[in-house]
Amino acid sequence: MKCFLFPAVIFLALFTGCSSHQVQNFNEEGSLKIAAENFDSKTNWTSQLEELRLGENIPEPDGVATQDVTAQMIFASGKEALYPEIYPELPGFSLLDTSALDEASRSCVEGFANALIASENAENFIAEDKMYTFVIFYEDTGLKSSSNNKFEKYILGQPFLTEEVFECPVRFIKADKTYIDVNLYLENKNSTCKINQISIR
Repeated sequence: MKCFLFPAVIFLALFTGCSSHQVQNFNEEGSLKIAAENFDSKTNWTSQLEELRLGENIPEPDGVATQDVTAQMIFASGKEALYPEIYPELPGFSLLDTSALDEASRSCVEGFANALIASENAENFIAEDKMYTFVIFYEDTGLKSSSNNKFEKYILGQPFLTEEVFECPVRFIKADKTYIDVNLYLENKNSTCKINQISIR
């Protein structure tokens, strides 16, 4: 029994001694703030790199924006409606932004293109006094002479609008992947939209 009690007494004495020492140290330090300050004062910190340069106003290179573009893009994520939409572009043809086409002009352009593809009455979309422009277009594209020149699909480009001109680019694509780019010029008379000129680009 004595042999069992003796090690227990030694362990208890050591534990009590360590606990007292820890409490004493904490009381001596006073608080965590003082302990942190003491640690900081006893630590060898390296010197700050380019201390003077960090306080200077460094001129920006030419062509670099003076504002933080990245930050602007981050905050812009919640205000998409305030920024213009971005559309793809076919090099050598046009932007694929057809938002300027109203219902009447879109119906006219798409109706004409679809009629050409279906070999139907595309002339119905041409102004009566400008039918010659369709005849010339039909001859120049070879649609009249050979079925091999038939268009299979089309792509509308970004219209060009002024007070006097309404121009819409169209790319007609054939089965062999070749294409023809044209400009369709529209007129609106008596609330009816018609094509008054076809120009091959």
